[in-house]
Amino acid sequence: MTRPGTEYRSPEWKRRVSEGLKHHYARKRQVAAVRPRDLARLERSGTVTLALRPLLSIAAEEAYELTEALGGSDALSPQRRMVIEDLTAMGITLRATLALFLQNYDTELASKISALASARRVSLQTLGLDRVAKELDISAYIAQKDAEVRAEAAIGAKSEPVHEPAGVVETAPAEGGATGPSATGGTPTGSAAFIDTPEPEGAES
Repeated sequence: MTRPGTEYRSPEWKRRVSEGLKHHYARKRQVAAVRPRDLARLERSGTVTLALRPLLSIAAEEAYELTEALGGSDALSPQRRMVIEDLTAMGITLRATLALFLQNYDTELASKISALASARRVSLQTLGLDRVAKELDISAYIAQKDAEVRAEAAIGAKSEPVHEPAGVVETAPAEGGATGPSATGGTPTGSAAFIDTPEPEGAES
C-alpha cells in the first residue's frame, strides 16, 4: 500500500520535493553567510587535501549552529564572531589530530587532543552555553509564509489532471473530412459519440 504523498509526480509528492529543495538551498545560503573567513579562503585556494575537506564542511556547519544558538548573525558582536572562527579552527585541528591518534597510538597526540579540548571548552564558556532567543520580525515572517502558500497553490494548480466528460468518446475525423462508420464499431467519426448502455432483458420499453 502506497503512503499518501509518495506516489511519483502526485501533487503531494511535488509539494514535498519543492519544500525539501527550498529547505536545502536555504540552509546552504545560511551556512555560507556565516562561514568563517579562513575556511572560505582555504576552500577557494584549492590547497585543502581531500582528507580534510569533510572537516571543513563540519566546521562550517558548526559555525552556523553556534551563530544561530547565539541569536543569529545580526546579534553577534565582532568579538564573538572571532571566537567562533577560532573555535571552528580548533575543531578542525582536534578532529584531524584524533584521526591520526586512532591510526597510530601516540601519547604525544593524546596530550594535544586534551589541550585542544580544554581550549575549546574555555572558548565555549566565553560565548555562553545557553541558547539566546532570536528576535523575530513578525511582518517578514508573515510575508514569507504567505509567499510559501502561494507557491504551493501554484504547484498544485499546475499538477491537477484534466478529466474528460464521462460517457463521451472523442474520435478523430476521417482523412479528407469524410464521415462514416469508425473501425471500432460503426460510430460516426469526426464528432463526439455517446455510448449507450444496453438495457437488461425484460426491462420495460
